[in-house]
Amino acid sequence: MPNTITPFKKYINKLDTVYAQAAATSVLDADPETVRMGQNAGEFLIPMMTMDGLADYDRGTGYASGNVSITYQTKKCGYDRGRKFDVDAMDDEETAGIAFGKLAGEFVRTRATPEMDAYRLATYAGMDGILTEQAKLTTGEEVLAALIAAVNVQDEAEVNHEGKVLFITPTLLTLAKNVKTTVSKAILERFSEIKEVPQPRFYTAIELLDGKSGDELAGGYKPADGANPINFFIINKDAVIQFGKHTVNKIISPDANQTSDGYMFFYRAYSIAEIYDNKRKGLYCHISPSAQVPTELKNGYGKSVSDLIADNVKISADGSVTGNIKKVTDYTGFSGVKAEQSGHYLPVVLDSRYSGKTISCQRDSDDPKTSTDLEWVLRIPSSSTKFTFKADDDIIMTLNFERATLE
Repeated sequence: MPNTITPFKKYINKLDTVYAQAAATSVLDADPETVRMGQNAGEFLIPMMTMDGLADYDRGTGYASGNVSITYQTKKCGYDRGRKFDVDAMDDEETAGIAFGKLAGEFVRTRATPEMDAYRLATYAGMDGILTEQAKLTTGEEVLAALIAAVNVQDEAEVNHEGKVLFITPTLLTLAKNVKTTVSKAILERFSEIKEVPQPRFYTAIELLDGKSGDELAGGYKPADGANPINFFIINKDAVIQFGKHTVNKIISPDANQTSDGYMFFYRAYSIAEIYDNKRKGLYCHISPSAQVPTELKNGYGKSVSDLIADNVKISADGSVTGNIKKVTDYTGFSGVKAEQSGHYLPVVLDSRYSGKTISCQRDSDDPKTSTDLEWVLRIPSSSTKFTFKADDDIIMTLNFERATLE
C-alpha cells in the first residue's frame, strides 16, 4: 500500500506538543538536542558523563591529571505501543487532515499520555534502591509532614536541591494547600515544579493490555494485581534517563485501503524510563498501603494489638512483615480448636478502598477464608508462612514473615 503521509505532516508534527502539555512526566524528558536516534526503531543514543574526583596537589608536579568524558549509550525502549485507526473518507485531503488532527490530538491527550505517565511512574516506583515510605494520608497536616520527612531524607542523602519535581494527586495537593498558607508555602516551594497526577495514573505497578484478545480489546492499561496507589513521588530530573516519541509513520488513503473505505492511520509511541545507578536516592515514592497494622482492634477476640505484637511491627508495600510478633497462649477467643489457641498472631486491617468487596485470605495451600470485614487476625505457624489476600478475586497482596521475629 502506498504511504500518503505528506499531506498530514503539519498535524503529525503537533502531536509532540500535545503530549508535552498533557503528560505530567514530560517535564522529566531529556533535552531532545542531546538525544540521538539509534540505528534501529525504538532505540535512542543517550549521553552518559563520567569524571574523576579531586586529587592531591603537589608543589613540585602541580595538578594530577583527570578525565572527563561523554559517551553515548544505546538504550532500547522498554515501552513500545501502537494503534491503527480508520477514519471515514472525506471530500478532500485538507478536510481529512483536520479530522485526523482532532482524532490524533484527542487520542494522545486522553489515551496515550495517561498510559505513558502510568508506565513511567510505575516503572520508577518498582526500581530497587529508591527511597520509599508508606502511610495513609487523610489530612493536610499529614501530607505536609510526609513531604517534610521526604525532603529531609533526600537532603541527608545529598540529593541535588535543584530539579526536584513533586508528582502528587490533586486531592492531596489540595489538602496540603488548605493548611495555613505560610506552612504549606514553605514546603511546597522546595520543589522546582509540582505536577498533579490523577490517581488512575498513579500506581506502583500497571498491566498494559494487549488490545487484541478477550477483554483486552479496548487496550490501555490497568493497575496490576497487588499494586498500591502512590500518594506522591519526588523525582530529581538529573536522576532519570527518560525520553519518548510519538509518531504516525504511515497513512493509507481510501483509494489504496484494501480493508475499508476510509483513511488508515498508524500511530506509535515509544519511551525509555530508567534511573542512573548512582542517583537512585533522587527518587522518593510515598505509597498508600493496601494493608497495615491497626492501632486498635474492633474485634480482637479478647486481645488487644499490644497483646499480639510489639510496636515495631510494620507491613511493607511488597507484603514483607517486619518487627517482633509475640508468643501468645490461651487465645480461646480466636478459635475453639485447642491447637489454634496458642502461637503467633498478626492483626491486619485492609485499606478502606476494599470496603463492600468480598475479601478472601488464603494461608499457604489451605482453603481460603472469606469475609466482607477489613479487619483480620492471622495465626502464623512459622516464618515461612504466607497469606494471600484478594478482593473480588483480584490480588491485594501476599504477606510474608521472612524478616519478622517470631518470639
